Amino acid sequence: MIAPLEVGNLLIKDERQYEIMRITKKNEVFLEDTFSKAKLKFSRREINDFLFLGQAELISSDARYNELHSDDAMDFHSYSESLRAEARMRYTFVRTFIDSGIKGCSGKESVVTLIKQISDEKKLEIISWRTLKRWLDAYQLYGIKGLIPNTKKKGNRTSRKKENLEKLILEALEGYKDKKRPTYRTAYEDLKDIILIHNHELKQSETPVKPDEYLDTISYPAFISRAKKIAPADLLAAYVGKSKVQNTFRISGQPDKPQYILDRAEIDHTTGDCFILDDVSLIPLGRPTVTAVLDKKSSSILGACIGFELPSFVSVGRAVKHAISDKTEFLKQFPSVEHDWPCRGPFLELGYDRGAEFDGEMLEDALLELQIAGRANPAGMPRYKGAIETFFKTLNKKFLDKTPGKVLSNLVDSKDFDPEKDAVLTLSDFLEAFYVWIVDVYMRSPHGEDNTVPYSVWKRDERFVDIEPVSAKKLTLAFSQNLTRKNNNDGIVYEYIKYDNDMLYRLRMQYGNQELEIKLNREDLSEINVLHPVSKKYFPVKAIDQEYTKALTYYQHRICRKYREKLALESVDEVSLAYARRRIAEIISQAFSTNKRVKIAYAKVAARFNDLGQHKIGENTNILPDNRKQRPPEPNVPKGDIKPKKPMSEFLKDFQKGK
Repeated sequence: MIAPLEVGNLLIKDERQYEIMRITKKNEVFLEDTFSKAKLKFSRREINDFLFLGQAELISSDARYNELHSDDAMDFHSYSESLRAEARMRYTFVRTFIDSGIKGCSGKESVVTLIKQISDEKKLEIISWRTLKRWLDAYQLYGIKGLIPNTKKKGNRTSRKKENLEKLILEALEGYKDKKRPTYRTAYEDLKDIILIHNHELKQSETPVKPDEYLDTISYPAFISRAKKIAPADLLAAYVGKSKVQNTFRISGQPDKPQYILDRAEIDHTTGDCFILDDVSLIPLGRPTVTAVLDKKSSSILGACIGFELPSFVSVGRAVKHAISDKTEFLKQFPSVEHDWPCRGPFLELGYDRGAEFDGEMLEDALLELQIAGRANPAGMPRYKGAIETFFKTLNKKFLDKTPGKVLSNLVDSKDFDPEKDAVLTLSDFLEAFYVWIVDVYMRSPHGEDNTVPYSVWKRDERFVDIEPVSAKKLTLAFSQNLTRKNNNDGIVYEYIKYDNDMLYRLRMQYGNQELEIKLNREDLSEINVLHPVSKKYFPVKAIDQEYTKALTYYQHRICRKYREKLALESVDEVSLAYARRRIAEIISQAFSTNKRVKIAYAKVAARFNDLGQHKIGENTNILPDNRKQRPPEPNVPKGDIKPKKPMSEFLKDFQKGK
């Protein structure tokens, strides 16, 4: 996660470093150049735009935060299984406490009873309320990685002055939060008294006292700044108002009604009731799979993934990454889209069903790394993600019903439907029409019993929610697979693909042929990220054969290997794989010049192999470049309301008008 936008943190932009000096109630952020002392002012929205688009970087004043959350830091899944298991156990206590709504973590009966209940239900060792308080503080500051045991500090304990001071700050806030109108000033005055009494009791103590156990008073502005960083949401809300604080994670059970946008999102897949054509050959590719992520509060579509990949960790990862990312650059690919798509940022929890693509540690750890609570719906209760189901009904009725090539599901295998004749929309045109409908129609139309307009609700809530940017590299690492490979003399080898660079060479010279942890992005095998054994930071390493691996997916590589093995080639190297990939592409391309039955049978398999979808804008075809010279004649237009040879521009306008 990117460091929070807080006073004292640093903003790096245009190779200049600025310190955040002040943030006003109007969300104006005042910066000061750390070198020239020049002053700048931006709105919070402008700075978030810089961060989402990769034009700026935020660095926390907390060294521990930077260590855990820099773009190249170890993600949660990269830690050992024993450390992750310990963190998950602690997270169970923390998350359950947050969901309980208990005010303040102390030794009161309600907290002790809750701890015993968790221990009994989960068969975990009972802990003290002080331990729970320490874990809660760590989670509030650093997320799931704050709950990983810090083994580096064992036997080398540093001063606990800062930790003790933070405990007293929370104690001071707790003492006044139940008053009718609590203020920071009253809590601060109480803190000064607490520190005076603390130091006096140490002086009166008969046991030896270490110098760092005495505490110094802090200034009033420093108290406010520190309180905002360390106070749990329910405690901070008493001072700044609930409208300024997002809800924290909830545990299993009927999902609560979200108060703000990004409190809860839901994800699911559907198969479109229409047949799509190859961009060049106009051969039917089949019915596209749509994976969508929806915001429960506003009913906004946060992001989507459209393609022919079967529901999997890859399609889920693509959809979640698209949902969190800024859409400005993405929409430039679709000139017919007229309005903006403001949805971006990580959500607090993600609801999904019990499909195989959602069941596994890879997805669970990826979500925890992004501080998203994954919640699988109870078996047999689809209503737990009813919002996304409702959206898919709307999608099929109001978008796909008007799409050329629409077909009733029960006619797909019928002789009454000929996909080659009745499918008239290419994949690129479908993608453009889809996002025109999402952005210009769905997001700005009323839905449900309350006539909720997603765009309006999002813009209304946006000012109350601190939407934290997430870098593209962080998202890629979070949804990459963790593996261990040896750094041999030829570099790192994964499934016959070799990766090497100067950094790996230096590591071999210094440490020999050691095992290294790597992150593999299944969407693109042209590059891996390797964890440095000393700095514990990831660094990129490209594949030696870029011609073969460019934009190569794991699925494509697996097919190439099977084809190579079928040919029983003697040499097992990148060259043989490259020839295999080229030959498969030629087979696919040639298949479309054969009879109708063969080319239709090949189409969807070929679409998946070529990884066609929204991430391949301008390349959505199964035909090799050398075979694209002559475009086949347009297919017959089906009978009905669809006018023959209707220009795409008119077709898109009809979507906007709701015709």
